[in-house]
Amino acid sequence: MENRLFIPSEILSTRALPNLLPLPDAPVHLDIGTGLGHFIAEMAQRHPAANWIGLEYDGKIIKRAIRRVRRAAPHNTRLLTMHARPFLLESVPPNSLDHIWLNFPDPWHKRRHADRRHTHPWMLGLLASRLRVGGELHLATDVPTFFEAMQAGFADRNGIIFTTDTPWRRETLGVQTKYERKWTRQGKPIFFGDWRKTGETEPYPFDRQPPPPFTVTELPPPGNYGAGRYTAKVFPPRKLSPRQAGFYLIDHQWGLSTPGYFDAAEGVVRLKGAWTAWKIALVGEVIGDW
Repeated sequence: MENRLFIPSEILSTRALPNLLPLPDAPVHLDIGTGLGHFIAEMAQRHPAANWIGLEYDGKIIKRAIRRVRRAAPHNTRLLTMHARPFLLESVPPNSLDHIWLNFPDPWHKRRHADRRHTHPWMLGLLASRLRVGGELHLATDVPTFFEAMQAGFADRNGIIFTTDTPWRRETLGVQTKYERKWTRQGKPIFFGDWRKTGETEPYPFDRQPPPPFTVTELPPPGNYGAGRYTAKVFPPRKLSPRQAGFYLIDHQWGLSTPGYFDAAEGVVRLKGAWTAWKIALVGEVIGDW
């Protein structure tokens, strides 16, 4: 696994960020929304003594990023198909990251999607909590309201400040994403911002647990389990895999949705993400309910 450029999300059930790094004890850069990989490939090649971790949820897009990174800098880069929220909360311990890069994040314009934005107050707190003191967050966006919201959100928090005094200033790097080059050719404005963590910020939980020794000899009936903040949705088995049934574990407060599946042939539960206390309790409830 240590030599693998692409990290399947199943591995996160047993390994947190420190054990995923290709270069132990080296600085850690997290590129959220890697896209086609133009930015992370060039930056990792420029800075071979640092770790570069890329997150991209779209499986088709990340395949293209893998090819690009493999040609440029495979030795210090890891790519995952993950949403930023569960990865930061469950696989990145507090004070672990030296740099976070946000290149043209989805602004989620609709009001009902406000809690999905990286500018949501609890998401800003989560981002800040995962930076080391002295670490920096760098933003490039074509949406002025997104930049303004991030600037206002961090201004209301202790321990993190806006800065132009950094050699990592996003605006002057000379490294662009494919989207950024297209936007620049059209003469449209891009908004850049850099923030530095100067002291301790609000703590956010990090509750990883060892994979539980669940034994599954029969598949639970499909349906919804649990109530309140934590629920599970179990799907019927597929015709080609009659001894397997997929599920989602959902934390409604944080908006987390972790997929997995019951495998009655092997007698195990597979999770595509980290095991935490609430997930263990919820899967135990599903297994014990029938």
